[in-house]
Amino acid sequence: MKKYSPKTIHLSGQGFEKALGELESKIMTLIWEQGSVTARSVRDDLAKQHRELSFNAVMTIMNRLVDKGILKKNTNKKVYIYKPSVSREKFSRTIAKDIISSVVKDPALFSVAGFTELFNEMDDETIDKLKQFLSRK
Repeated sequence: MKKYSPKTIHLSGQGFEKALGELESKIMTLIWEQGSVTARSVRDDLAKQHRELSFNAVMTIMNRLVDKGILKKNTNKKVYIYKPSVSREKFSRTIAKDIISSVVKDPALFSVAGFTELFNEMDDETIDKLKQFLSRK
């Protein structure tokens, strides 16, 4: 599997929408929950969520996710079966690492003052998680 690295980050998005966009994120969430799907089953599940999309639109998006290396596609009796090529947890870690790494390594974006300001805005639970992470390093 090739490693997916987002080219665009959607700062206003929630969760995986930051890296994938709204529709790709919804589709991946469905697939991670179900494990293995067809484009038709995803289209039907999206329709239940009041997202009416054509079969071709869903198939196109899912094939883009295959091209990105996030999904695998196999044929079973002339039907494509899609499965995640990476777990939700691993994908989450990879995205977080890529985002943080790109900021820290870019002198135009990284400033200790900016991180200090961010740290001051964090709640105690988030600070504790960060301390635990740093202490393991």
